[in-house]
Amino acid sequence: MKYTFFLFLIFLTSCIYGLKTPKKLSVLEVQKAARDFKIDSFICLEDNLYHDFWANVSDTQAYKNHYQPLQIYYYEDNNLVSYHINCLASGFPNLNWNKNKNLNTFPPKSQAPIDSFLDLSTHLAFANKKSPNTYKYTVLIYWNRFMGRQTKVFLKAFRQNLALSKLPVQVYFINNDNWFAE
Repeated sequence: MKYTFFLFLIFLTSCIYGLKTPKKLSVLEVQKAARDFKIDSFICLEDNLYHDFWANVSDTQAYKNHYQPLQIYYYEDNNLVSYHINCLASGFPNLNWNKNKNLNTFPPKSQAPIDSFLDLSTHLAFANKKSPNTYKYTVLIYWNRFMGRQTKVFLKAFRQNLALSKLPVQVYFINNDNWFAE
């Protein structure tokens, strides 16, 4: 029994190591966090449309996956081809985003199940971004300050993957601190 509890504690710790309580951030605080994580341009996800959309989806696994604090979506020609979420990255003390070598190619092998709930235009609408997509690849990176060190590890792993692309990639960094704080 003690052994099982110890393993559970290690698993839980590896999943939340470095996690802070989400809190509402001012624009200046988000800008500072972006600078700390070397993000030049970002979008803030604060709109309840995203929440309302998922509230009407009956697929509980998809709902759980899309509510993760750290996520990355790779779209090729507007179709989701690769999807990664923090709860499927394991490791201790940091999450290992490349445990199965899925990030060794671009676009990477998907870590999470790919679903058809969000096409690129719908996804961008939730982020209040309505630009026409002229790139073969578009990548949406959901990041935050409250995951602290795990966000830093996450961004490093995916920046290394993005460097493997032979074509220009449109990347949107979407901050979700305030969304999780509400």
